[in-house]
Amino acid sequence: MSNAALAASFFAALLATVAALAGAVWQARQRKPRAHVAGIAVSAVLLVVTILLAEAMGKRYDFVAWVYRIHMSAAYTTTAVLVLALGSGALHWTGKLSRKAHFFVAAAWGATLVAALGTGLWMFAGAVPKAAPATPAAADTR
Repeated sequence: MSNAALAASFFAALLATVAALAGAVWQARQRKPRAHVAGIAVSAVLLVVTILLAEAMGKRYDFVAWVYRIHMSAAYTTTAVLVLALGSGALHWTGKLSRKAHFFVAAAWGATLVAALGTGLWMFAGAVPKAAPATPAAADTR
């Protein structure tokens, strides 16, 4: 797969993830918990696909080191807060946590997600494709 095709696949997966999340939030706001949970499940699968494509891009592009570190800090924080949001959702589902408390945790996750998305776009904006590895045939000067 070319770098352009990989980038296009990544951004398509990212947009699909964001759309699924928006749908899940909409379902929550409409007080449709089963649809909300289904939307979160779809979002989780799409997020895994997006992360795998991001990892593949990381092998093909060089990023500004300090921007990369900022983005990865935001991404890891987002992942940690996601675990809290999923846990609070499970507690809310079982009646052990209020809707308001789950909303607070989910909103905190949303804020960290925006930070991770923003820093990821910033990181990609400064990305440079890595040079292709030299092959023995290319070095042959006969």
